[in-house]
Amino acid sequence: PDTKKRKVALGILFSVFAVLLHVMNAVPVFLAIPSFYVLHRRWKAAVVHVVGCGLIWAATYWTFVHLGFLCRFEGEQFFGVGFGSFVKAAVAQSQCVVSGDFVLGFRSVRAFLTELFAERMLAEEFYLGERLPRLLVLFSAGTFFIYLSLWIGALFRAGWIWFNKVTNRERFQLPDGVSILWVVFLWFAGYAGLLLFIEPGNPELWVMGLLPFWLLFCGLVLLPLTVDNRLWLPFLLLVVLLIHNGVGGIGVLGDPAKDYQQQKAKSVLARAGSDDVVVTAGSPVFERYLRYQFSGKVIYLYDLSEEQLSDAILPVNSHNIYILDDVFHQHRSLITRFSEKTKQIERFAEKVMPYVEKVADDEFGGIYRLRTEG
Repeated sequence: PDTKKRKVALGILFSVFAVLLHVMNAVPVFLAIPSFYVLHRRWKAAVVHVVGCGLIWAATYWTFVHLGFLCRFEGEQFFGVGFGSFVKAAVAQSQCVVSGDFVLGFRSVRAFLTELFAERMLAEEFYLGERLPRLLVLFSAGTFFIYLSLWIGALFRAGWIWFNKVTNRERFQLPDGVSILWVVFLWFAGYAGLLLFIEPGNPELWVMGLLPFWLLFCGLVLLPLTVDNRLWLPFLLLVVLLIHNGVGGIGVLGDPAKDYQQQKAKSVLARAGSDDVVVTAGSPVFERYLRYQFSGKVIYLYDLSEEQLSDAILPVNSHNIYILDDVFHQHRSLITRFSEKTKQIERFAEKVMPYVEKVADDEFGGIYRLRTEG
């Protein structure tokens, strides 16, 4: 009994720590782990775990908020779920499993994704896709369809074994404990369901759902294939996946010429010095990249208040103030997603436009310098 109590207590502590690291870990903490206890008829442990985790988690947040360490505490923004949400979820989740970068080499696909993910900043992905060699695109398309065929074959064979398990128990004898897959299913279903309401098209968030996804795959597909003595199928599946993701996925990411952030920042870094200021209204990813690479000051207009944008006051005591073209021509996805903020930035751009001159031109619209003399 003491050992069980100690395990429950440690489970609570590690669970709270996991939720504090990332709030999406609340799904396994408050759904999967209690389901595990319930499956083993440990009702008291399930209740103690939920109540204990909830109290410690809430008390920790309350303490940090009231001590001022969390200056802004806003809940997640939930959206309605429609057919498009499931399409976005399928695209984003599959991208975490098998690389789909090669499809960005097709212009029609880029146009389709622009409409499907109107609120997503896909400039980085499209920049990569436009520069993919045609041969690489075709090779990756071939390995993708081979992988997809093997995946479907494995699913059908595993499904056939599960179906015939009832009528032929002697041949298809699965080990005990497969009921634990219900816990894994609840974990993945709960996580996927939550993302459908938050941001289904974000591949980064789906990464945390890969653990229950692959556990389900191992239990529902690999396990029956071991009974059927057909492990060559998942082995071949793994080999094709490694080739596809290696050549058409990670293999193309190391080329600096295809790196949107690096290429966009190159002109700025070559011109601006440590005493200069760079103003941008690009994506948050580009702003973080520029702030990391640039030794001077970076002003990100999305961080400014409405009053600061309205006054359009910039640090004129700086040596040079460079304004990137993304201030004057904002990206469509940012306008869709942050309509009010982009309007404020547009008014800011209108005020400073008469006082700037273009000093460099590149594929990203160029760089402007603010005339501060006089």
